[in-house]
Amino acid sequence: MKQHPTILVLRHPVYSLALFLLAVLLLLAGAKHSAEQPEQPKHPITAPTVSGEIAIVIDDFGIDNPGTQQMLELGVPITAAIMPNLLYSQQEADLIHNLGYEIILHMPIEAKNGRPEWLGPGALTTNLSPQELRVRLNNSLEQIPYAVGISNHMGSKGTENPNIVEALVETAKEHNLLILDSKTSESTILAQQAKKAGVKSGTRDVFLDNSADLNAIKKQIKLLIAKAKTSGKAIGIGHVGPQGPNTARAIKEMLPEIKAQGIKIVPLSELLRSQ
Repeated sequence: MKQHPTILVLRHPVYSLALFLLAVLLLLAGAKHSAEQPEQPKHPITAPTVSGEIAIVIDDFGIDNPGTQQMLELGVPITAAIMPNLLYSQQEADLIHNLGYEIILHMPIEAKNGRPEWLGPGALTTNLSPQELRVRLNNSLEQIPYAVGISNHMGSKGTENPNIVEALVETAKEHNLLILDSKTSESTILAQQAKKAGVKSGTRDVFLDNSADLNAIKKQIKLLIAKAKTSGKAIGIGHVGPQGPNTARAIKEMLPEIKAQGIKIVPLSELLRSQ
């Protein structure tokens, strides 16, 4: 009569021991495999899709203006535009550089309107010779050696002037700097001439704080977001100064909205990297 396999195992203790050891080994191997596998989340977390980039340039550093501290505490990669030849130009350049922020030279340039004293010392004006224009630019850059670019402070007249624009573009090219046209004139030729010369350049899309009202600034930030979503990138310019504290507050309070819209804030040079 044929014996049942189970009975054979029971009648042969050696077989029983072997099977028991095999089961233990299999259990240990399974436990080790489980320990080596990281626990998978029930709902995998995916990074939000980036739908556009913005650069936020803050003008008028160099005067210990209101809003300076608030801007530097935002924790986002703003680009600081520092005016030369002022009491705190070099001091703020050192501070902002040491905090890790990107810096550009905010060069005062002649305007069609406004008080001459608003320009500050060492401005580029249309009555200067090409040589003097270059001297003033180089002296300004020596004060702010961390600068990766040049933008215009005021300049509605100067950015239409071929001599001033040529001095700006040649200086930028010589020092491997980018140019930001603040677009204080609709007839500016600054960005156009920079591109012709092979200099990385950009043009301001939105002024954030022509009004110091908090809600008005937030509306401008929303406009900047919309521009970035449409074009892929956009440049906004804000200021330290009388409106500075509200501009910093508006940026801070809009950060969740910027993130939710898939917009990434990057330094100006990174925004212009593909040019």
